[in-house]
Amino acid sequence: MGRRSAAGDPCGACVRLHPTNLVQPCIEALPGFLDRRRDGSFYFRLERRGLIGQMHTVEVERAVADRLLELAEARGLRLWVSFAGPDYILLPL
Repeated sequence: MGRRSAAGDPCGACVRLHPTNLVQPCIEALPGFLDRRRDGSFYFRLERRGLIGQMHTVEVERAVADRLLELAEARGLRLWVSFAGPDYILLPL
């Protein structure tokens, strides 16, 4: 069975990202993503250009992934982070 990528399956929310508040808009979009998910592996990837010194990509990615894991657990879903062949890849668009 092939893997399904969340990159081609938007969560149903459009968010406006700003360097001073990247985490919260991404977290607010997570319930829509979880509504259509089953157990599996994922990673959240924030692709950006510029903003050197204004934000730290790893901190944003970790905060969003941690919140996604909390929400999934509350729904009884079993998700885990994997960078090697994940079932779902989240990219804010």
